[in-house]
Amino acid sequence: MRKRILVLTLILAILAFAAPGQAQAVTDIHAAFSVGSHTYSRYGYLYNMDVAPFIENNRTYIPIRFIAHAIGISNDNIAWDPSVGSVTLVDGSTVVSLTVGSTIIYINGSPRAMDASAIIRDDRTFLPARYVAEAFDKAVYWSNETKSVQILWDEAYPPSPPPVYTNTPPVPSYTPEPTPSQDNTPLPRYTWQFRGGEWYWDSNVSQGTANTILEYYKKKPRPHRSELDYITTYCMDPEDDKALTALANELRIRGKIAGLDKYETIELGVSFVQGLEYVSDSLSTGYDEYPRYPIETLLEQRGDCEDTSIFLATMLRELGFGSALIFLPGHCAVGVKGADTLPGTYYLVDGVRYYYLETTAPGWPIGTMPEEYLDKKAIVLPLP
Repeated sequence: MRKRILVLTLILAILAFAAPGQAQAVTDIHAAFSVGSHTYSRYGYLYNMDVAPFIENNRTYIPIRFIAHAIGISNDNIAWDPSVGSVTLVDGSTVVSLTVGSTIIYINGSPRAMDASAIIRDDRTFLPARYVAEAFDKAVYWSNETKSVQILWDEAYPPSPPPVYTNTPPVPSYTPEPTPSQDNTPLPRYTWQFRGGEWYWDSNVSQGTANTILEYYKKKPRPHRSELDYITTYCMDPEDDKALTALANELRIRGKIAGLDKYETIELGVSFVQGLEYVSDSLSTGYDEYPRYPIETLLEQRGDCEDTSIFLATMLRELGFGSALIFLPGHCAVGVKGADTLPGTYYLVDGVRYYYLETTAPGWPIGTMPEEYLDKKAIVLPLP
């Protein structure tokens, strides 16, 4: 049981501190705070807090001192005046000050209104993160799936760990329990082409951590007697749902930053999966048939048509789009729910159109099917 809990923790860590981006304009998630958690991330490293963020009146309150740390403000540039209950933060030429109970924040002396005031709880001053972060030109996003506040800014990740603050000692990102491999080499960068540009995603996960998860999954059931097994076993695995939800959320954020609509966000997810290496089961595992769970395909960065289809169909579901597995003779693909006005090849299931998606190579648009399968009968199974 302890091993299972450790693996689930590692799976969540994979996505919690991931850094997707576009090579031409790098905007990474540099810091994240989760509701109820006594740790926060900065540049992929975890730091302790003596208090945890909480939600009140539909606002997520985070301790101001730790927000300041997360965006790079040192203790020397944080001043607390207990006589009036004010906090002053300094970063370069920017000076930000606010007072407990007041809905006014001052940025270089100019007042700005807030819809919430700073409050004191557990001897810490809390405020919704947006006001402090945006005062220092950082972008703030809320992830409803992970209940976390994510802070972004235009700056590449540093080559070494960030400085350690005296009252926020770092904790290891992963439990140092014996693993099949202690290889600390990071996983290779995920790269793919989309809309004429190169996109990338750095998972910040070591090969040793990935090996721990993969060894755990090797022991899981691997049925493939019928097409339904692929839905009920691999697409419905509860242990990697949160990781896939987090990845889907990161892609959704990337899409929002790039100005993509819902359909284009689907295309972004499709191109990510199409960028994975195609490899047959016989070459990669020695078995003629070896279906992979989505997290395995993600960590190994490869798979055959069934593996990448399971991965993409599950991720599309987490993105909030209806999806299906399409089984053809000797082949597997994905169907994505679409409107009647969309062009391309589709299958009609209970009055719903599922447009064909090819996952095995880059460049296949939604609705475009390889010619060898155009006249073949298919089994289409929508995901619950």
